[in-house]
Amino acid sequence: FRVIEEEPERLAEVKGISEKKARAIAVEFSEKQEMRQAMMFLSGYGINNNLAVKIYKEYGDHLYTIIQENPYKMTDDIAGVGFKIADEIAKKVGIGSSSDYRIISGIFYTLMRALNEGHVFLPKRILCRNAAHILGVTPEDIEEHLLEMMIDRKIVIEEDEETRVYAAPQYHMEVNTARMLLDLNIHYDVSEVETMIAMIEETEQITFAEKQKEAIHAVAQDSIVVLTGGPGTGKTTTINGMIQYFEHEGLDIRLAAPTGRAAKRMTEATGYEAMTIHRMLEINGEADRERDMKKGNASMFERNAGNPLETDVIIIDEMSMVDLYLMNALLQAMVPGTRLVIVGDANQLPSIGAGNVLKDMIASGQFKVVELNQIFRQEEGSHIVRNAHLIHQGRPVELDNKSRDFFFLQRNNIQDVLGVLVYLVRDKLPGYVH
Repeated sequence: FRVIEEEPERLAEVKGISEKKARAIAVEFSEKQEMRQAMMFLSGYGINNNLAVKIYKEYGDHLYTIIQENPYKMTDDIAGVGFKIADEIAKKVGIGSSSDYRIISGIFYTLMRALNEGHVFLPKRILCRNAAHILGVTPEDIEEHLLEMMIDRKIVIEEDEETRVYAAPQYHMEVNTARMLLDLNIHYDVSEVETMIAMIEETEQITFAEKQKEAIHAVAQDSIVVLTGGPGTGKTTTINGMIQYFEHEGLDIRLAAPTGRAAKRMTEATGYEAMTIHRMLEINGEADRERDMKKGNASMFERNAGNPLETDVIIIDEMSMVDLYLMNALLQAMVPGTRLVIVGDANQLPSIGAGNVLKDMIASGQFKVVELNQIFRQEEGSHIVRNAHLIHQGRPVELDNKSRDFFFLQRNNIQDVLGVLVYLVRDKLPGYVH
């Protein structure tokens, strides 16, 4: 650095650097001197060069004041600076463990950790307990800062049977999702649905159960319908009946699911191309889910309110896996008048991220819900479907290993466990996989 600053011509001594290049380096070095000083200052706090450049670009000369007084501000402003990095810097500059800045940042960090574990909010008592543990302070220290954070609009506190605390972005995402769902929910007066169902039955050579007919009636009359039911209850047959109805009405249909595997199964079962929700919404190159969740938006998709999906009907399968973030992004890309059919079993796979969207929609009582409860798919000798329903009903299942596809194999040491797994995967199970 001293050579570049005081004797730049000597750079030409380095193989591959001409005098002209040496002068250019010296000029650029002079221009970047402030940044260099900032980077050297930040490196003293263990911050790498990439992060130091981001910090300098965000704050310029103000970074010195921010580092000395409130390094926790960086967690709000700069991607890549989390609470732990800010806390290490705070310790080095002598900011105490009971600093207001530290406690406020720690509360938000606790809510973000909970979000990554699947929770849109935390009950106040749990938030105070968890944040106090992380910060090494008392729950009372946490509680006395909540009102200040609410006034600053960093959090939202909902008083109910149990006081709930949300990070503000997640609260607004949840409220907006509910509002968009209600805005989309339209009732239509239609007739001759029975005639249509009879025609579909005749064409497809099938007979729908009463609940399946009810579901087809529902999608004719309501723009949002939830179709739910356990394994083997005929959800796929019902989806096919709905598709036949929509096609007869001349409506454009899009099918989607949260994962590629679920989308492939949907395609095979319906003969209609299905894709992942991410692909349907056209994920872009700037995708950063964690940043979006922290800020409470869905900027990672090309399809949004300004560029909505052009379709009449969207059918989503395996809805239990759809989280608040993905549901919010989907609804933003839908225009009023678009019909939404969501299919899933709230007792199966949980959502990928935070939020019980399917379960909450069913529990809200605001949408038409059709629950299929008659079991159709009961393959010869298979116990998977039967036992799934027994478990859901709270009834005991037989664990005698006489079934060919439902086992309970107990082994007491890791080598035996590994040996049984290898045997099952290599020798036993291939016969059951098509």
